[in-house]
Amino acid sequence: MFNKIQQLGQRVSNLKPQKLHLSQGQLFQGRIMKFFPNNIAALQLGNITVSAKLEAPLTAGQTYWLEVVRAGGVPQLKILDHNAVRRDGQQTQAQVLQQLGISWNKVNEVLIRHLATEQIPFTKDVFEKAAHLLQQSGLINKEGLQILTILFQKNFPMTLESFYAIRAMNYSQTPLLSQIVELHSSLQHLEKENSDLRPYLNGLQMVMKEMQIPEGKHPFIQLLYSASSGGTSGVDREGAIQLLHRTGIMATNITVDQLFEQFKAQLIDPVNQQKVAKLWPTLLQNEAGPTSLHSLDGKTLFQVLLPRLEQPVAKVDQQQQLQLLLQLFQSKVNATQITEQLLRIQRTLPELSTKESDALTFMLNQSVHNEHKGERSTIASQLLRMIASVGYLHERELAQFFQAQTTASNNNYGEQLKSLLLQLNQLHLSTAMKDKVDLMIQRITGQQMLAQEMQGPILHTFLQIPVQLGEWQTELTVQWEGKRTPEGKVNPNHCRILFYLNLAHLKETIVDVQIQQKIITLQVFNENERPDILINTLQPLLKKQLAELGYTLSNVKWIHYKKQQLMNGPAQKAYTQRYEYEGVDVRI
Repeated sequence: MFNKIQQLGQRVSNLKPQKLHLSQGQLFQGRIMKFFPNNIAALQLGNITVSAKLEAPLTAGQTYWLEVVRAGGVPQLKILDHNAVRRDGQQTQAQVLQQLGISWNKVNEVLIRHLATEQIPFTKDVFEKAAHLLQQSGLINKEGLQILTILFQKNFPMTLESFYAIRAMNYSQTPLLSQIVELHSSLQHLEKENSDLRPYLNGLQMVMKEMQIPEGKHPFIQLLYSASSGGTSGVDREGAIQLLHRTGIMATNITVDQLFEQFKAQLIDPVNQQKVAKLWPTLLQNEAGPTSLHSLDGKTLFQVLLPRLEQPVAKVDQQQQLQLLLQLFQSKVNATQITEQLLRIQRTLPELSTKESDALTFMLNQSVHNEHKGERSTIASQLLRMIASVGYLHERELAQFFQAQTTASNNNYGEQLKSLLLQLNQLHLSTAMKDKVDLMIQRITGQQMLAQEMQGPILHTFLQIPVQLGEWQTELTVQWEGKRTPEGKVNPNHCRILFYLNLAHLKETIVDVQIQQKIITLQVFNENERPDILINTLQPLLKKQLAELGYTLSNVKWIHYKKQQLMNGPAQKAYTQRYEYEGVDVRI
């Protein structure tokens, strides 16, 4: 998925309006598209079309090698000496290199053909550094040239460190979190013989823990809570009871009061003491002991005990918690069956009543632990901690520390992944282990390099966050695009956000969020059929919660595509932007 995302992201980047950056001494190939009065011509430079003032006779449709004579103000370009340089073929590139004083060899031939095809400006110095990188890396192929293209276009330094950082970022097939887990496992084996590795193991463990999004209580537990009238309206309660009948947990010949009285009887039965202790470890030793339990009715008892259930971190913990609870309800269906039935209800049952839909909405909303604390929700705060935990801000925080803007007590760069990896790299490790560490450092550095770009007043921010959803290790890739505020941030009222996810059930998913004057339109690209029940159930809730933040949800559109259509289908077309450059931009 990530490789496809990178290809799509690169293609999207190429379609966006680009500013013409020229410096004195650069060479590139440009094509004359057509002529206008007063010696004005449309000149295509890569993905950019500019207007040019002609001071030399040129031919429409012809490709010319051009040199930047002056870059300030209106750039002045010069056509290289003679017509032979303009002709296609090996002789043309050879003559350009000859004029630059660069020898003709296989690496230089491959590189100049690529720069000519992509119409990428270059100077002699940068060309020689780029050719040396190809030679050093051994990647004299499409992959190596694509990496160099990014270095050229982003104006990154032509160093081996930059080259491998972009390579690690663009071509990594494994989620970063999986690499962290693998490194942790490898170090565990080595730690038996080298106790100095213990601090690094603890640090990696903290990083992995930070990446885990808590599962929250199982949705079915929230359904039971709704049926007990805990914090819900009468309509929600009736719908919850109907859903309990659908799942088979509640027989048609008993009332909801009887269901919870059965739960109470099992809870206080000494035979079930071990199960109760696993669910509520301190229940029988505190103020809610056996005496007080008898004084409460079954529904009230369940409402009192539900908040005291621990918040499971992993999927397996969530399922085990539900299984123990079902046993106290004397259920004939187990946790796995309940989970499957709830998924079936969400996906395939179009005949849900209004009350059932309301109950389902409440159940799904309450099962996600995302409370608002201050300005940010729980998940938003955790995402920010994840960004810091990976070490994307490592160099900035170090600089602040050395400039005495922060102190060691409020700076956690020593616990960040990048810091841990850099320290690990100084130890005496095997070549294979060092390669693993180097690859992860390069990948994080590549992300830092590609994180932000300005195109005129438009700020583009790209971020990849490792995430664990239950047992599923994936990455949340986010792109922000919008005008920059005076504070250097993206304007939240006029922007676009693209989310790329590979999920356990929905698989490859792209969410395109466009915001104009606080009006939000949302498109989801996925290879599965539209989950009508889920969308129809949750859209009113989404609309309500966005309204509380001052935003209006205009539309939610689900676009179904096949895998092979990802690069050329509706997802691609959604990002295409038309652009033109007008006026006299360069003089030839």
